[in-house]
Amino acid sequence: MGLGITVLSIGKRDETFAGGVEELCRLIRPYASIEVVQLRAPGRQDGRPESLAAEAALLRRHWPQGARSVGLSQEGAEMDSAAFAAWLGERRLEARPLAFSIGGAYGLDENLKRACRDLVSLSPMTLSHRIALLVLLEQLYRGFTILAGHPYHK
Repeated sequence: MGLGITVLSIGKRDETFAGGVEELCRLIRPYASIEVVQLRAPGRQDGRPESLAAEAALLRRHWPQGARSVGLSQEGAEMDSAAFAAWLGERRLEARPLAFSIGGAYGLDENLKRACRDLVSLSPMTLSHRIALLVLLEQLYRGFTILAGHPYHK
């Protein structure tokens, strides 16, 4: 199948968005294997360094062996859809799985950001983890359709 993608998100599953997540995963599957794992924060989400560190440890435990780690963060690389598709195409050639990490209400721990191979920004605006998950999945699908020459991306 080629590229394996794991998307890890801190926060409980929200049924309001579940249909969108499932539909986007269905659309991505012809291009890559994809798994979305929503993880409950270990303790309170209060933004304290120790809380963020606990979330980071939980995310890292779920990174697949040998995966290229990608953190989603406002200070990450900003790309339009074509540039993201090109980046995705380069990752596909590496034949390593990708592990995207989406933080909880207070974002990602600074040490986790440094541990990630890449930091990607979906928007300069602050997005909830639920919206970030949908935007990421949509951009993954859009990126794959760009690479395949499919008209969806236009």
